[in-house]
Amino acid sequence: MVEADAWVVDGNYRGVQDLVWARADTVEWLDLPRLVVRRVATAHAAPGSHARTALERQPGTVVELLPLGSEHNIVRWAWVKHADYVERYGAAMDDPATAQLRFVRLTSGAAIDRFAATAR
Repeated sequence: MVEADAWVVDGNYRGVQDLVWARADTVEWLDLPRLVVRRVATAHAAPGSHARTALERQPGTVVELLPLGSEHNIVRWAWVKHADYVERYGAAMDDPATAQLRFVRLTSGAAIDRFAATAR
């Protein structure tokens, strides 16, 4: 995947972060407010949502909205983990080991739109 000249990876997968970041030049960090993240997670988890419907179409995939008290509920997980990601990516931006990367920290929908417009 990351052997190609150009590619995009989506996600926070720590298990492959070293591999991906060693070949990357830019990390785009969507550091949105916690309430925005919760709203998006709730919308994606809701029955009939595009994201949920796409997952349900995958053979063998069972998608269910777990009780809010469950540690595996996506809405709860997004709320609880938000501060961890802010700390993790903030530290990575300042880490000399990642000095070769350009970090783009996007903190609002407007910032995302402006950045996307320059990337076209």
